[in-house]
Amino acid sequence: MTDLDATAVVHQLLAAAGSRLYESRLTEFERLGDIGCDLLFAVRDRPSDVPIGARTAHPRDIAEDVWHAFVVAARRWPDRFLEHVLSNPALHDDIEILDALGEVDRPAARALLVAAVNQRRTGHAFGRRYAIGSLIRLADPQVPDLLVRLVKDRDSSVRFAAVTAAIEHGDARSLPALQHISEAVKTALGTREFALDAIEAIAVREGLTNLIPPSDQRRLVELRRPATRTAAITVQEVFVPSVGVHVTAGEEVTRLQVRRRIHHVKAPCDGVVVSIGVSPSREPPPIMFRISTSHTTLVPHVNSGQGRQSAGKRS
Repeated sequence: MTDLDATAVVHQLLAAAGSRLYESRLTEFERLGDIGCDLLFAVRDRPSDVPIGARTAHPRDIAEDVWHAFVVAARRWPDRFLEHVLSNPALHDDIEILDALGEVDRPAARALLVAAVNQRRTGHAFGRRYAIGSLIRLADPQVPDLLVRLVKDRDSSVRFAAVTAAIEHGDARSLPALQHISEAVKTALGTREFALDAIEAIAVREGLTNLIPPSDQRRLVELRRPATRTAAITVQEVFVPSVGVHVTAGEEVTRLQVRRRIHHVKAPCDGVVVSIGVSPSREPPPIMFRISTSHTTLVPHVNSGQGRQSAGKRS
């Protein structure tokens, strides 16, 4: 394929953003070599040179698809993607890029994400949240250490993100701050409820019996992967877009492939999803979801621009 042909593929992909043609254009894009990543960043630097988005598409759908194109590029060409990011300091605090770096399992990418988490300048709260989310997706061993400090962060949105992350990734060092939040007279919307969830999850994970409530008073219901000794299990699609979503008993939350069979996983109870361990195209962890039955309020969440999550479509 010539450079001219590759350019046409990238331009067609961006022109289809927000439309039904996007997925087929994305497949063509992923067949390109490193030049696909180069051309995508070139358009990002000069967006006015290329039509972006289908004419009748909603602006949010367009933005989500363009965002997702960068996530796909990071997964498809991680080293070239990282080269572009490292060469341009202006990208180091861009939330779209910080989210995509969760697909780049390289030491330099992890270092950029840790630096972004620690960047406390005004207006960078969302960037810090996306950075910690990407480190979690990379299963970075620094996450528990970072959470010890972040659950006490002065920014309420960063603190909220850290508290929710502590449910799955926190350890006993975060408990004093979490207990303080749970007992505070005033907290940001939803933070107290998630702090209580995190305390219970950490206590169970670390065997802290004095903090584990009796079984009939537990807040959390664990949704575990199907028991199988030999069959490979792959996540096909995730129907819960983010932590904080309310689900009802019997509602499908994810779809798995177990050998050649499709397994529909449904919520066992009404409640709020407080941790999501599954990702499309990957093997599910032992605990796929945690659902809290004790939340009484709606909670805020951030859409990462990934939209629906399915194997081959969304990260």
